[in-house]
Amino acid sequence: MDILIAEPITNATVNRVLQEILDRKNSEVGLVDDNIVVYINSPGGDVEASYALYELLKLTGRKIYTYAINEVFSCAVVIYLAGAERYATNYSHFMIHEPYHELSDESGVNMTTSAYKRNLEELEDATNEYFKLIAQNTDLTNQKIRNYINKTKSGEWHFRGEMAKKVGIVTKIDVPLF
Repeated sequence: MDILIAEPITNATVNRVLQEILDRKNSEVGLVDDNIVVYINSPGGDVEASYALYELLKLTGRKIYTYAINEVFSCAVVIYLAGAERYATNYSHFMIHEPYHELSDESGVNMTTSAYKRNLEELEDATNEYFKLIAQNTDLTNQKIRNYINKTKSGEWHFRGEMAKKVGIVTKIDVPLF
């Protein structure tokens, strides 16, 4: 089964991928043993939606292969890491940064100190969870990820396929499409 994720990651992406898996399951006998190949070219998006896709793919019980076709940015890295085997080209482009957080206080700028602290704690929790998932699936640690990000001016760690292989994000530099 082939799945293409070539859009920003949203709840609609989760629903589309789930529907593709369910449609295939309902139309074919023996899908339980079928592999899932996920082609990714995404700028990232909603980190919660990426966690849902990561778990959805893992819960299928099938072997997952992921392919970095071009951009695998931000939370798209989470989905990419669902692959038991993860392929990329030398020119595949990855990016990791600290997650963004929308302020939960309706007034935005006129936030109380306690609301500000609560939002800051939620953001730090989200960052730690994101880095923890990356670390569990690679040779990186939370601190190594932070160090790479802190070395950049933009707060975004951009790197290509070879570096991704060096840190354990990619398992093989090759994209055997056919």
